[in-house]
Amino acid sequence: MIETLGIEMKAGRSSNSSKRAGSAEIIFNEAAIKSMGLTDPVGKVVKMLGKDRKIAGIFIYGGNSQLSGREDCAG
Repeated sequence: MIETLGIEMKAGRSSNSSKRAGSAEIIFNEAAIKSMGLTDPVGKVVKMLGKDRKIAGIFIYGGNSQLSGREDCAG
C-alpha cells in the first residue's frame, strides 16, 4: 500500500505479505522516529496503544507522495 501512494521507504520494509492483519509490526515516518529519539530503529520494539510493536520500517514523508502537502498529516 505504501508504494501505491508513492511513498518511499528509508529503511526496513513496508509490509510482509506472509504476515496477517493485526501483526505486531509497525512502520513510522522519519519525523516520528526523530521525535522518539531512536537510532537504528528497525527491529526495535516500542509500545503502541498498550501493546509491544516491532518496527519493521521507516518511510520518507513528503516529496512526491500523495500525502505531501496535507496539513492533517504529521511530518
